[in-house]
Amino acid sequence: MTGALQEEEWNRVGLTLLSSDEDRTLVLFSSTDEIRAFRERLEAYGRGTPSGQKNPAYAAFIAAIESIDAIEPRDRIGMRAREEGLTEVDNFRPGTDYVLDIEIWDLGRR
Repeated sequence: MTGALQEEEWNRVGLTLLSSDEDRTLVLFSSTDEIRAFRERLEAYGRGTPSGQKNPAYAAFIAAIESIDAIEPRDRIGMRAREEGLTEVDNFRPGTDYVLDIEIWDLGRR
């Protein structure tokens, strides 16, 4: 992500900011309907600039996004586990005890 997108802007398009890191990585949450509306905005932006306009639809918002990816199981492995060589889900062995630090995101009432 580039630019200074504020949490209110994410909320306006139906996404809830769960986490942001120093490397500008964001973790966002949406319901099925909200992600559908967001994808529609992406498609509108991807169609290019409509006649009579200077920029594609939603350009101020979408142009600031560098990439969009789904979170995979390996993305949920924390820094300390990676430092111990546990970099892939398959590195964790059944029957082995692990001490974990779990972050819980409260999404409020939905």
